[in-house]
Amino acid sequence: MFRVLEQMKLDLANFQLQMLKPHLHATSVEYEREKFQQLLESKHSQFSTVGISDCFFFTLLLVLFAGDLSATRSWLMKAVAEKCGGLQQQVDKKQIMSLALAKLLFWTDEEDYPETWHLDVHRLQNLQFELHCLAALCACVTVAASSPLGQPLKTDKVLLEQLKNDLWCVISGSRHRGLRDVAANVAEQLKAILLQWRRNHQLPLPCATDVSSLFQLVEMTLSAPQHPVLQLLLSRLRLMVEEAVYMNVKVSDVHTPPGLLLCSTEVLGVVTAFLHLVQRNRQVFGPTYSALLEDTTK
Repeated sequence: MFRVLEQMKLDLANFQLQMLKPHLHATSVEYEREKFQQLLESKHSQFSTVGISDCFFFTLLLVLFAGDLSATRSWLMKAVAEKCGGLQQQVDKKQIMSLALAKLLFWTDEEDYPETWHLDVHRLQNLQFELHCLAALCACVTVAASSPLGQPLKTDKVLLEQLKNDLWCVISGSRHRGLRDVAANVAEQLKAILLQWRRNHQLPLPCATDVSSLFQLVEMTLSAPQHPVLQLLLSRLRLMVEEAVYMNVKVSDVHTPPGLLLCSTEVLGVVTAFLHLVQRNRQVFGPTYSALLEDTTK
């Protein structure tokens, strides 16, 4: 009996939340923006005066007390310096903001995240990892296709799809190990797939030198710091993300850069998720960014 009553209470609560959902969606941005402004204005007062019953904003309050938006200011200043190159020139704040936001998807551990993004750090890191793995996969295939043993990769779409799926299983498992630690496994997997392809097509196996060369090329792509092919693909991705943020276009209108077409669907999926985060963040913190940029570019 009591179990049925508890289930009825749960069903009623779910129904009420469902009914409130449209209203919450319509008012949440304005509510968060107003609450954030209150936190900024009262950050030197006692916690009890701000309303810490809301766990979301209590977390944000702790961030604000710790840093006074210094990391956010530094993040924007670096974008200004990169876009203007130290020259005294007219500043396009929209371009600067687009660059700053795009760089969030290519963040390094040496830098502190902007305070206004602290509550989305986990989501950002997941997207960063996935995008970097996709770029690494495409870099390996690009390098392999340039070798004698990898020539079939230029024409055989079935082989490409198999290679993509098999290598993704290995590369995406590097979350807690790093690409360098899985480089040899990726190279071995790629070599095995290409050799099996030649056997299936009754082609003569390549010489040991060609096999060894392919293995070293692929392994170096993932293990060498700042490998030129991987860095080129990452720079193209950043330009694509920056343009998408600046133009505020649908992802369906974004063109996947050359070298990344193999993983086009997956890349656009990551960019779509990132743009959703950006849109929400700008709705809440847009006025704060405008004020900080105004101070920075004076």
